Amino acid sequence: MMHVERILVPADGSAESEAAFAWACDLARYYDAEITLLYIVDTTKLGSLGLPGGPEKPEYFDHEQGKKILQTLCEEAPEGVSVHTVTVYGAPGPDIVHLVDKHDINLVVMGSRGMGRVARWALGSVSTYVIHRAPCPVLTVKADTEA
Repeated sequence: MMHVERILVPADGSAESEAAFAWACDLARYYDAEITLLYIVDTTKLGSLGLPGGPEKPEYFDHEQGKKILQTLCEEAPEGVSVHTVTVYGAPGPDIVHLVDKHDINLVVMGSRGMGRVARWALGSVSTYVIHRAPCPVLTVKADTEA
């Protein structure tokens, strides 16, 4: 049987990441595990490079937005579930995999975005990146999935 002590949940404010957090809370209670709730300020977006036409202060580059997302989720955590938060600046896929190694994570629970086949092929997705590179199991959750 799998032994889970530390669960990583990347959060971006989407319905998928909220559903993933609900799943992680149930799993944390079952395994008596702690949750690391992660917000990544994505610095790989075009506007964050300071290019002409990019927003002066892009929403996705807003640390305060991340704090609000993490705080809201923490308030929803059931009593007895240990949750701590981490915010990093960088590229979502590689930074999630890096944090798995750095924090000795046993399980990643993350949202699965509904990109079409062409977009997923052309752009890839964070969840696909993590599934193929993380050294631990990765559970992807759709927004309409109940925990």
